[in-house]
Amino acid sequence: SPSSLSTSESDYASQLGTILHETTHALGFSFSQFQSFRSQQGGFYDSTGNATINSYAGDAPRDITIIDSPQVAQWTQSHFGCQTLAGAELEDQGGSGTVGSHWKKRTFMNEYMCGSSVNNPLLSGLTL
Repeated sequence: SPSSLSTSESDYASQLGTILHETTHALGFSFSQFQSFRSQQGGFYDSTGNATINSYAGDAPRDITIIDSPQVAQWTQSHFGCQTLAGAELEDQGGSGTVGSHWKKRTFMNEYMCGSSVNNPLLSGLTL
């Protein structure tokens, strides 16, 4: 609500980060919208290796949910220097508005689409 906005200069960065974060959700960065993402060729991602969202049991003690579009996989592999990464993990902690609709905080720290507010959100190629 507008009444919760601060005019203090010290709150500017945090509030700008929140505005960018929530606008990105409104533009479709949400678990319920990921299956509607389109490839650069204009088609929907499919289950033949280009799935937008996927769950992996693997060797981990729990299932993880990742976005494994080619762009996200390429960015993640480059960022971490690991060519075997399939994509970027989504958050599995928090409430229903956080789980699955944000990057994993433990992995991506202050990236602006993590599920908790930070004073200096990072706008990275992961989300952009």
